[in-house]
Amino acid sequence: MGPIAAPIASYIISSAVTIPIGFLLSKYVVFQESNLRGRIQLFRYIALTATCFVLNYWLLKLLINILHIFPTPSQTITIIVLAVFSYLVQRFFTFRVTPSREDIPLA
Repeated sequence: MGPIAAPIASYIISSAVTIPIGFLLSKYVVFQESNLRGRIQLFRYIALTATCFVLNYWLLKLLINILHIFPTPSQTITIIVLAVFSYLVQRFFTFRVTPSREDIPLA
């Protein structure tokens, strides 16, 4: 097995920096009200990041190779779709607020 290609090495290094920073900003700035355990949030955040990576690849393949849309508009469409998808998943799954016992009405 040879050395890692420059684009792959670049992606690994940038991910090592952006994933922790993105998680901390989401947890402590954007979704402060979430009461899930931090390790659960982190696992879900990493799973979402991996999902978005795969979706980015497949959406670009679809738009460029199958629908024959130019690369720049394809990337723009993909970014918009994944930004909305990522926000919704983070809001309602990764950093959701679970009701506390005081919030649950008694029968």
